[in-house]
Amino acid sequence: MPRQRGCLCLSLTCTPPMHALLYRSMATRSLDDADLDHLIRRAARNNTRLGVTGLLVHARMHRKGEGLFAQWLEGDRRVVHDLYETIK
Repeated sequence: MPRQRGCLCLSLTCTPPMHALLYRSMATRSLDDADLDHLIRRAARNNTRLGVTGLLVHARMHRKGEGLFAQWLEGDRRVVHDLYETIK
């Protein structure tokens, strides 16, 4: 669903070391509330299974029902990057 628009990667100094990735994207189609609810539930399930935490922000655009996403992912470097490759 989301189309990649930009990506920022950070390695955070914590114990254990954590990697963070911030990206923004644009929805490839119009999403209604049910679509967003499904997306959030699926992401939460997958992220919990992978040991990834983060934040997903969606802003609905008035034009054609398009939406913008910003997502912060954090966790093991390889896991975060593999997840990002799946998302984009």
